[in-house]
Amino acid sequence: MTKLEEKISGFIKNRSEDGFLIVKQSNMEGENVDFFLLYGKTKIYIECAIINDKTKDELVSLISVVKRNCRVDGTLMSKLLELNGQLLYGAFGIVEDIVFYRYSVLGGQHIDEDVFFNALYAVTQESQDFDAKIGIDFIEDEVKKEDGNDL
Repeated sequence: MTKLEEKISGFIKNRSEDGFLIVKQSNMEGENVDFFLLYGKTKIYIECAIINDKTKDELVSLISVVKRNCRVDGTLMSKLLELNGQLLYGAFGIVEDIVFYRYSVLGGQHIDEDVFFNALYAVTQESQDFDAKIGIDFIEDEVKKEDGNDL
């Protein structure tokens, strides 16, 4: 277990009463450390990567899939761009038909527990509030039919 991995695990264990649960922790050796956390129904993926080989500085990225099966078009991209302009930290992105939210902080010896949790709370909040912010009209028809709703 790397020092950063130990630090992040310790942060989460220190605040276990906040409701975050480590679901999976990678045992892989190398530059990346992966965690999956659950907070209610929100799944957060934490990725740690060395961004400077010389100084061994690390970047901790907290990522949550906020919506799957989206109809990706100019309207969705415009709304995401508008939302990104309103955010102080982090950003929404699209990969294929999946919308995600990513927030990154400097890791390694520089990472602070409060900064880490501020990022973690931001990711969970943006993930949970996404439908209200963007509107449900971007979900494909198949997903609507599965739910039995004809929106």
